[in-house]
Amino acid sequence: ISFMVVGCSDDQQPSIPESPASGVVERDGNIYYIDDSGKEITITSLGIDFQPSLSKDEKFVTFGRDNYDVMIEDMFGPPYPSREIWKASVDASDAPSLVAGHSLPANGEGSGHRYLSRPAFSNDNSEIYFLGASWATSSALLAVKLSDLSTRFVASSNYFEIIRSGSWAGDI
Repeated sequence: ISFMVVGCSDDQQPSIPESPASGVVERDGNIYYIDDSGKEITITSLGIDFQPSLSKDEKFVTFGRDNYDVMIEDMFGPPYPSREIWKASVDASDAPSLVAGHSLPANGEGSGHRYLSRPAFSNDNSEIYFLGASWATSSALLAVKLSDLSTRFVASSNYFEIIRSGSWAGDI
């Protein structure tokens, strides 16, 4: 895995490529896939989902979900719902499936990663990368291998992007 660091001054924003005609959106906590013709397919309808991300081949979507059945208590404030990472097919042919939950082991600390967010597929759809709150000043970049749901620590990070095309394709 290669890492590329992109910097910009406070008054500049990195350029983001235009979205394709198809894509995924979240509205009112529900996830929708919009195909090339503009047809909208409902992926989730529980009102507790967020941050959808489409796979490079546009066959799958990954997203975060708040699980109010598992409330997390810590010293930083009131209890909050467990945040989980889920996967579904864009044609809604299968039910969404859980791929990662709040009880992931921390990198050598034993406390576990919490507040999972920003899921994104690897270019070959074999893994989903995501962030998990871990330390006072940094989150952990984690990856879950979809073949066996094993999770690995990648790096300390508060942000990441997966390069989708060009000579750096597949790098983070």
